[in-house]
Amino acid sequence: MKKIILFLLLAANPIFSQYSSDDHELVKYTFQRDYSNKIFGEYFLSNSPEQVKALLLSVSHSEDTLFVKKITKLDFNKYGDYIAFALGQLGECKTSTGYLLNKLFMEQNLTYEKECFEALGKTGDQSTLSQIINLYYDKKKNKFEGISYAIVNFFVRDIKDEGSYHILKDELENYYSTATRKFEALFALYRIGPNESFVPALNSILNQDNSKLNIRLKNYALGCLQKLKTVPARKTTTQSLLNNDSWIIRCQAAKSLIYSKFSSIDNVKEYLLGINDQNPNVSRQFAISLKNIEVEKKINSEVISEIKKYLQLYSLTINTRGELFKTLCFLDSVNTFKYISEFGNDIGSEFIIAASANNLTQPEQNLELLLNFKNTCSNKELLELLFSSLSLQKPLRDNNKLTQFLLSELGSDFPAGVSIIADGINSVFISKNQNEIKTIINTQIDKYLNNSEFMESLMSLGNLSKKVDDHFYKEALLKLSKSELFSIQKYCALKQKTEFKNTKPSNNFEELWTNAFTYAGAVVNTNKGSFVIKFNPLVSPISVGNFCSLVLNGHYNNVIFHRVVPNFVIQTGDKSGTGWGGPGYEIVSEFSPEPFNKGFVGMASAGKDTEGSQWFVMHSDFPHLNHRYSNFGRIADGKNIVDIIDQDDIIISVELIK
Repeated sequence: MKKIILFLLLAANPIFSQYSSDDHELVKYTFQRDYSNKIFGEYFLSNSPEQVKALLLSVSHSEDTLFVKKITKLDFNKYGDYIAFALGQLGECKTSTGYLLNKLFMEQNLTYEKECFEALGKTGDQSTLSQIINLYYDKKKNKFEGISYAIVNFFVRDIKDEGSYHILKDELENYYSTATRKFEALFALYRIGPNESFVPALNSILNQDNSKLNIRLKNYALGCLQKLKTVPARKTTTQSLLNNDSWIIRCQAAKSLIYSKFSSIDNVKEYLLGINDQNPNVSRQFAISLKNIEVEKKINSEVISEIKKYLQLYSLTINTRGELFKTLCFLDSVNTFKYISEFGNDIGSEFIIAASANNLTQPEQNLELLLNFKNTCSNKELLELLFSSLSLQKPLRDNNKLTQFLLSELGSDFPAGVSIIADGINSVFISKNQNEIKTIINTQIDKYLNNSEFMESLMSLGNLSKKVDDHFYKEALLKLSKSELFSIQKYCALKQKTEFKNTKPSNNFEELWTNAFTYAGAVVNTNKGSFVIKFNPLVSPISVGNFCSLVLNGHYNNVIFHRVVPNFVIQTGDKSGTGWGGPGYEIVSEFSPEPFNKGFVGMASAGKDTEGSQWFVMHSDFPHLNHRYSNFGRIADGKNIVDIIDQDDIIISVELIK
């Protein structure tokens, strides 16, 4: 019976085909990032809609605007969404911009208006933004879905216009703006940063009745108020948010309501009730957000007292208690060591180590604490220890113990540690230890040049070499350019400003391709329960095939969720548990038009074409991930389990479903 139910779940809501099992050669050359093969020309001439869409997905990764002219000759009525996507992914280009503007200005009842606006934000320049702002006000404003996404995409490229804010305000306040457009405007406002003029519109959204759609709107309305450090206007609204049926709203309320005026201890106690929330992510978020509390001096001691009472509650999860302990030490840093003595036995080491980063009044004692943990801590705890030790650079600039510790970690065999130290040591430290750092960089590059686990570390060492001196930087890049690792070669080409035309090795392509269309999904069994992923090989065959290969090798058994950001994502797949590990190889990115909405599953990466074994599941809708991460599936069953996964929860096993 279980298998029948799973089959029905996986069969529901089919996605129209793009890639298929017949596209072996196309995907193989795309996987290799080799766009010189004649197969791309053949697909451009195809009469098959599926093949043309598959082609557009493939060439969107090419970073080659020479494809633009061929793309714009395709039938927009058939492939408009994929044409716009591909043009946007290929980036700034006058031909693309002219084509998209022509569609928006000249065509009536444009089917793919949203996609055109979104792409324009990636292809256009300052004058393009001015044109679409004028277009918005010249027309009747009866459509314009996607214009808010265009504004965001321009903004992240540092292209701005005051008229953008007027459009977003219009989209939020006026009758002709649909719920979808209001969501897009709220998302855009959250990304670019609101101003005080938006507060009435945000409060109006919060006062609406709950519905599935309104939860999306309220989530971002609260996020905008959080950025403004402003709370909802009415007390009744505040109470309804804290008691909302949706854990997503309660979680976002934790971030926003912390900016209330806490004039009495009763106000603080009301907020602290959120720590008892049954959802571990909500509870943890209240403990985290509490760091931002501002209270009148007369109740400072009472607030500290209340937090200490909560720390004695053994009903709290390990993570909530740990975050609450960090908050206590942050709010009262001079007593950090007193609190470590008082609560340390019931607090995880990583939280004690992290809390010490805020205590700069006793730096020598702090360093001794960290060094005492060094020999007994796990790799995950070591990450916190390294971040905390870096915070001591300024107060302990002449301390030999700290100097030797940081240098030894820079030269260690722990890749995450190497990156953290290389990225985190300051200019004073570099200047004082220049020769030792040069020696360590040379040794590490020689030792790990072709080791994929050190991919990020090698790039961090390259960046560090530039801080040492320009001549040494050139020498380091020359060494790094001899790496067999695709990402390192690409990194060096970018830094040396040379053209990069190398192809990616395809050693394991056939295995991944076979798996991609063999399995329909997977059951992920965790200590909290099970959830089901429905795969989407139609847009991400390599990601699906790779996931299946790792499952078949037992890679995910007993692996923790090393990163859980409440109301954002749960992330797993790293056997080291640190968030820096992978399978020992990289696969390519497979960006697509699929959205990163609640329940969708994506591949984590450190940049394009660096995916490996880590993956994540969305808690809520976050469009800023769209087109930037490989979306290879969605949760078909067990979303309630995803919602209660806490950091360090465990995947017991994963079962593939045919």
